[in-house]
Amino acid sequence: MMGYPGEDKNTIRETINMSFNLGLDWAGFSIVAPLPGTALYKYCEDNNLLKSHNWSDFSTKATPVLKHDKLTDKEILNLWVSWQRKFYLRPKYILKRLFKLRSIKDFYFAFRFVIESIKNKIKANA
Repeated sequence: MMGYPGEDKNTIRETINMSFNLGLDWAGFSIVAPLPGTALYKYCEDNNLLKSHNWSDFSTKATPVLKHDKLTDKEILNLWVSWQRKFYLRPKYILKRLFKLRSIKDFYFAFRFVIESIKNKIKANA
């Protein structure tokens, strides 16, 4: 997860770099969305960091719902898309996945994932 209160580009890049060294087969990348009832939500509410209290505005993937003093929403989104792209389009990762494909269905899902990643990158830069 990225976009916690107090994070900056350097701390996010440290998290990104750490994810490359874990030997993961898959990784879920999301932008922080504090859930009501959690300590993070209370912290954000107490410090006036929530942009909205409307649950439909919250998503763990695409829209920052916290105010940041060190990052803009566009910077967070660009870092998020970049993280996914760098993780899943690394030659080492691609080769590892290719050697694990066992069927046309596996190939189809891998292909769709790459296409969706590219579409997300295009949307983020629009």
